[in-house]
Amino acid sequence: MKTSSRQTLKRWLLAVTVALTGLLAISGIAHAAPSAPPDLVSTPSNPNTTHVTSTFEYTVGEGETSTVSPLYFWCRVYDPASPPTPLNGWVSCGKSTDAQPSSHSFPKLNGNWKFEVAVSEGQSLATLGSATSYTWTQNIVTTVSEPPVLTLQPDDPMRDFPTKFAYKAGPNENDLVNRYQCRVDGGVWQDCSFDSQVSYDSLENGEHTFEVKAGNQFGYGPAIAPFTWTGTVPNPEPSVRVGEQAVTRLNGTEPFESVGGNTGSGASREGVIELGDVNGDGIDDVAVGNAQFSSNPGVYVVFGSRTGLGEKDLTSLGPKNGFRIESRGSAWDGVRGYRSIGDQNGDGIRDIVVAAGMDSSTYDYEIFVVYGGVDPTDLSPCPDAAAVRCLELNSISDDQGYALTVPSDQQLTSSGELGIADFDGDGIDDIAMGDPFGGANKGTVLIVRGGERTGTSDVTSLAADQAFRINGAMNGSQFGHGLRGIGDVNDDGKDDLFVGVTFVDGGGYIVYGRSFGGVLDASTFSSADGIRFVAAPIGETNAENLGDLNGDGRPELAFASVGDFQERDAISVLYGPEQPTSDPLVGGDDLVPGAGYLVDAGSFPGFLGVNLRNIGDFNNDGTPDLVTTAPKTPVDGVANRGGAYVVFGQHEHPEAPIQLGPGLTPKAGVALLGQDLNNGQHTYQTVSPIGDFDADGLTDFAVGAGLASPNGLTEAGSVYIVPGKSLINQVKTGKAAGVGNESAVLNAGLTTNNRDSQVWFEYGTTDEYGSSTDPESFDASSTGDAASAAIDGLEKNTTYHYRAVAKNALGLVRYGDDKTFTTTNADDKPIETCDLDPTGPGCVDYCKANPTAKGCDQYDWCGNNPGKCTTGTSKARLALISTTKKIAVKRGKKGTLAVAVVNTGGKAATGVKVCVKAPKRLVKVKKCVKVGKLASGKTRVVKIKVKAKRKKGKAVLKLTASGNKLSAKKAKAKVVVR
Repeated sequence: MKTSSRQTLKRWLLAVTVALTGLLAISGIAHAAPSAPPDLVSTPSNPNTTHVTSTFEYTVGEGETSTVSPLYFWCRVYDPASPPTPLNGWVSCGKSTDAQPSSHSFPKLNGNWKFEVAVSEGQSLATLGSATSYTWTQNIVTTVSEPPVLTLQPDDPMRDFPTKFAYKAGPNENDLVNRYQCRVDGGVWQDCSFDSQVSYDSLENGEHTFEVKAGNQFGYGPAIAPFTWTGTVPNPEPSVRVGEQAVTRLNGTEPFESVGGNTGSGASREGVIELGDVNGDGIDDVAVGNAQFSSNPGVYVVFGSRTGLGEKDLTSLGPKNGFRIESRGSAWDGVRGYRSIGDQNGDGIRDIVVAAGMDSSTYDYEIFVVYGGVDPTDLSPCPDAAAVRCLELNSISDDQGYALTVPSDQQLTSSGELGIADFDGDGIDDIAMGDPFGGANKGTVLIVRGGERTGTSDVTSLAADQAFRINGAMNGSQFGHGLRGIGDVNDDGKDDLFVGVTFVDGGGYIVYGRSFGGVLDASTFSSADGIRFVAAPIGETNAENLGDLNGDGRPELAFASVGDFQERDAISVLYGPEQPTSDPLVGGDDLVPGAGYLVDAGSFPGFLGVNLRNIGDFNNDGTPDLVTTAPKTPVDGVANRGGAYVVFGQHEHPEAPIQLGPGLTPKAGVALLGQDLNNGQHTYQTVSPIGDFDADGLTDFAVGAGLASPNGLTEAGSVYIVPGKSLINQVKTGKAAGVGNESAVLNAGLTTNNRDSQVWFEYGTTDEYGSSTDPESFDASSTGDAASAAIDGLEKNTTYHYRAVAKNALGLVRYGDDKTFTTTNADDKPIETCDLDPTGPGCVDYCKANPTAKGCDQYDWCGNNPGKCTTGTSKARLALISTTKKIAVKRGKKGTLAVAVVNTGGKAATGVKVCVKAPKRLVKVKKCVKVGKLASGKTRVVKIKVKAKRKKGKAVLKLTASGNKLSAKKAKAKVVVR
């Protein structure tokens, strides 16, 4: 049986309530029976021929001497010909502290009946006093003959959600009616609420009819004339349908496998995890898990594909497309969580961490680090799926990875809680594992130092410099949920860790990175230890580092407390505080004005923030963006179809919350909507950015539908890979041509990605621009287009900034990079312009006409440097040449660093990438640029964007080129921030 985190929460609260009730019942005072029977205030007539429901009113007896308060009323009704035993048939029917008189009603068929009421001093029948009774004959001779009256109905057309109706008995028959039946669209009559209101949340937009009829225990009267209305519940716009845009759909193959679903409270709740390039082909890969209690629980590693994989059952995933990591044995051996982790064994390839649950022989919990670079053809076929190759964790070899064990009494990772961060700043990712239930639910987190290991290590026996523990502050708080490496928040060179707290002191902590060794107790948490979040007292908490949105040099933090107990369905974007700070960060309705802004689910429910991830600058406007899931989102009027949102970061402080749902605008983002209905469940549950799965330069997304039923298999689950290009177009600012004293021609390249689009240019003497050209329209196409615009009225001998801007039919805008040109001076010697020869040096088509020229992608470094290449050998070999020795950038502006990576050996190099280490106090750079495969003797020029911060200074950029099983090569370049 699968249990969601919300079900677990409700059951926990129920258990606490029951326990407290039991304690109160047994802890106290001995009670005696009351001294007098209750007094009856009113009764039905005898015989009762008019009211189908018989109502009694009563108070404490006039002669009662008990001083206990409250006294508890107990009632029962029975056929006097068959009396019950003294303590049977009683129901609680009020207490003396209620508004008096108390009352209770009974709908009964015609016949003889006896009513009794008594009181007790406690909530136990053991102290029940003597009863007062009343006998009457029920003899209704009239059935319902009037249709009910509607008192509330939806507008027509109806845009609200859900659809609500209210009704009452006909004007002359109120006393005869004690039940109703309703139906929609001529369906089967069903009992509907006797409190005279019913709502529908699973009616698709369109025309519908509603009918209701009133009745009693003797039958039903006529129905109302059908009420007809048209549902037009708005969807979020702009939006796309996940199923229509996905280029890959991966399906589960057994009922309740829940592939891609929210199957755990920890790392596994993301359904799909970005792995980076684990097979060295230059394309990012993903991990897809299934439910812990599947008959074959495991993690599928799925290799990226430029063209997509189409629809595929996971059990048909051949070795060209990936493999499965599994832990065979009892269900308790099943995979509970998984994360991508940076290179642990020094081969330049990212690795995978898998929390594999409990060892069936020792009952210890196990965590495995699986090294990247696995060749599936070296693995054996899976026993249950011959097409799939399996890496068996229970027999993992030293060259495949290593294992960590956790004694069963600690339960670290038992709920799948994993976090990855370079906590000590040594360049190697470390592993955080959480036990929210340890120590009377106080919770604890253990961080284990990353690196290459062999065999199996017990995490409780590691040396002091190999681990660091953080303990929760309060019993019952469940410290340790929502673990996530959150980047270097305080800019000290060490990654920090977010730890969520579910109960009591709800919210979470950002714990600053530090050297290993020792213990931190959250009860003594100070500003030197990190930052405290405060949220509602109950809820699963998620957080993410968004990067710098407002340009103050500090990263912003997104924070969501998710659960049925939250007052507001929203994500808080909190501006990074000056550090250290002893003040906790507060979000939601308590957000301090000016301290951030809210992203609100809107007027319809969303359950927003279950997944919360930074996706970088998706629209290239200079501010990072995020993706989040909203599994309760109604679609086409149907509740809980679910979906996700790409939410654009806001550089300027919004004056009001960013609205999702029906209030969504293209400036705020775009919705990815579900379209399958599965018994009112949250069909589309999870979302994750998965890197560049199709190698087109845009972030792609995996949307998990764990409750989908592909091929008729109930809740087998599906994962949809939605390419980023299905949401937004791609535009590249080209070089300015024909630059004169007062005019220039601006150029751009555009890929519309199959949506009608417009392109225009912004330009001005600063990167704030200020002027723009008229838009040029382009039809939807999958091939590239070129855009250009002539501008005039410029100042001579002046530097201008410009960029291309493209908007597609969804209204989504993407920006090209900022470029500059300088107008000529009238006294300068005339020059041949790019208008006359666009293939000349510095012109837009120069590299097309001269692809092997220095600085162009096909430049032959080996051919131009004879004797420095060894292409006759049988090995690949890298060289790294910094073609830009020095780069000067204005504060707050961007520049470009060019480096050439060369394969000077005789064999193709794979997994080639160029990484940059830069001083964070001065500049921001993309850490690594992937090159992929590089043939023998070939050169690839890599351009790295460098964004200067607000400080002046000089520094050295450290460059490293690496490839699969190749020695790294290093170079340097200087950067000056002016």
